[in-house]
Amino acid sequence: MLQALIAFVTILSGYLFITKWHESRYIIRRQDSQGVYFYAAAAGIVLLIVAISLVSLFDNSLLWIKKFLAVWAKSQLPLGENEKSLSAAYWIIVLSVTLLMGLITGYLLNYLQAIATMRQQDWVLLLGDGIKEKRWWNPAYYVEGVYKYSSIKPLRRAINHLNADFELILFRGFDQAKPICFTLHSGKVYVGQVMGSVDPVDSRDMIRILPMMSGYRDDKTHKITFTTFYKKLYERLDKTEELQHLHDESFEIVFSFADVQNANLFDTTAYDEFQKDKPENDSQLDIDFSFPRKNS
Repeated sequence: MLQALIAFVTILSGYLFITKWHESRYIIRRQDSQGVYFYAAAAGIVLLIVAISLVSLFDNSLLWIKKFLAVWAKSQLPLGENEKSLSAAYWIIVLSVTLLMGLITGYLLNYLQAIATMRQQDWVLLLGDGIKEKRWWNPAYYVEGVYKYSSIKPLRRAINHLNADFELILFRGFDQAKPICFTLHSGKVYVGQVMGSVDPVDSRDMIRILPMMSGYRDDKTHKITFTTFYKKLYERLDKTEELQHLHDESFEIVFSFADVQNANLFDTTAYDEFQKDKPENDSQLDIDFSFPRKNS
């Protein structure tokens, strides 16, 4: 019985770890079931060895717990003839520590990585948002805020490793705080910020964006003509009483990934420079792309 329980808890703990640690969870999602099993087994064995070392280190302090568990195991567990209750108690402690490590170690490593990789401007932005939301005094706000940065570098490495080209464009938009221009097969064009997470292993069927402007691409020249500018409307949400019941989320647009013909980062300064080559009677685009954020 103990052998089967040790094997099961070891693999389960390893699976919990590799699915919570960002460095591994982005990779294993594209592995087949056998690949995930071997990843989990390898991680579980490492956790088991660490747990055995910790239990051995604190063996004297755990003596009373082992005696209590030995009595419980003898009366409650169907031990084999060669399995001693004291040995069973020892493995119950070891496996409990292994399972606990599988549950929390991934989160702990993510958090430590976030602290190690956050830039000075990230800390300033986090503090500024805390003051704006009146949560700067709440430690839970900083714990939650710092953890959001934990997936950035592992995600970048996973995208490069998996050669996920589309997600690379989405990630650059998120990382550089720049909008993305999507051209659909219908000729419709949207420029906006991608809402939601960027994950190279998700089966991405739909894309959700907060549009900044939209238009169409000419069938012959393939040049873009913008006709709708959402930013002007966003600026009126706080100022116009009739629109105060609306938020940014009210204008989000969803379209199918299969409808996207191409996507690229969009920079208004670069766009204006390109427009200088157009004839004088063509209008240029001169728009401020700083996004007003409205608390929902």
